[in-house]
Amino acid sequence: MAFPLLDLLRCLVRWHSASDAIFQPVAWASILRTSGLGHMKMDASAVSTLSPAEVNCVLFLFRLMANAIASDADRVKVGSSVPPSLLFVFDEARRLVKLFDSPALDIFDKKKNHLVALATLVHNLAVVAYQKFGNHSTIVTAIPTLRGLPGLCVRMATSLLLFTAPQGVEAVTHYPPEVPLRLLIALGTAVISSAPGPTEGTPISVEAEAALRLRRACLIGNAATAGEAPEANVDVLVGWERIRDVLHFWAQRKIAQASIRSLETRLTRAFCFLVRAKIGELTFPLAAGPDILKAPFNLGHDNAFATDDYDCQIINQGAETFDAVVHCCYTGSDLKDEREWTNEDYREVLRRIYFR
Repeated sequence: MAFPLLDLLRCLVRWHSASDAIFQPVAWASILRTSGLGHMKMDASAVSTLSPAEVNCVLFLFRLMANAIASDADRVKVGSSVPPSLLFVFDEARRLVKLFDSPALDIFDKKKNHLVALATLVHNLAVVAYQKFGNHSTIVTAIPTLRGLPGLCVRMATSLLLFTAPQGVEAVTHYPPEVPLRLLIALGTAVISSAPGPTEGTPISVEAEAALRLRRACLIGNAATAGEAPEANVDVLVGWERIRDVLHFWAQRKIAQASIRSLETRLTRAFCFLVRAKIGELTFPLAAGPDILKAPFNLGHDNAFATDDYDCQIINQGAETFDAVVHCCYTGSDLKDEREWTNEDYREVLRRIYFR
């Protein structure tokens, strides 16, 4: 009975009264206990013993949490009560990050619906953290888990980007473009929240800007190596290069659909050449409902995305994204250099910033 129940709850959570009932402590504990996610969190080694039904239950639980954030985020206002859904989902994020760093994630290999749901969940967590964390100290006091949420989103987005990095060209068709797009937006948004820049109109010195870029690059590099054993002695730059290689892989796959290559090429350029863009230039339909994702890319391909019913609700951004990631480790003079960058080029830029 767990499978149809979770599917129903995933739809009902969009009504506030239903959401409040679903996320009552006793009810939520029961939902976790009857889903496969409860087993995965208690013992990652037990993942291989999950039945197909339990794996499906995990999918609907991810969708439930993603939809709960999208539906209830606007209810968080200064002086108002906090929806219980956000308290529980933010708390679950602290446990999910450990799952993402473990071999348990392998159970979702090539499962497109699970990956879309996970990417949507991380995206929505990052956006709500950005919207509520920065300028609302009262809200942060009411929701203490908000303090660490941006950093968790950096780790989760990075882990999933590395996990979905294909091992061969045949894997290009396994992951819908929604997955890398939402993860990259989540990564950029989370880094902005973790290492915010000055407010609009506030001047920043060259030294302070260089330090901010380096800090943001280190956040991504550390997240990409978070699962490494301490004795592995993996440095931050290695982690940064892993993420860059993921972007290059997708952009260079000739067998991918032209629209997918166009998307990934533009995402890669946004990282490499500081492409400046504003929210709202791209809209595309999602089968989840009237909500549309607004991203800082103008692809000219409204049909570039799969129209399968993924049943995940996206939070509209309402904020400029990618500034954090694309401003990580490049100086102004680098923007005119559009040749293929080597590992030594990246290391040299980091050295220049560090010793600036």
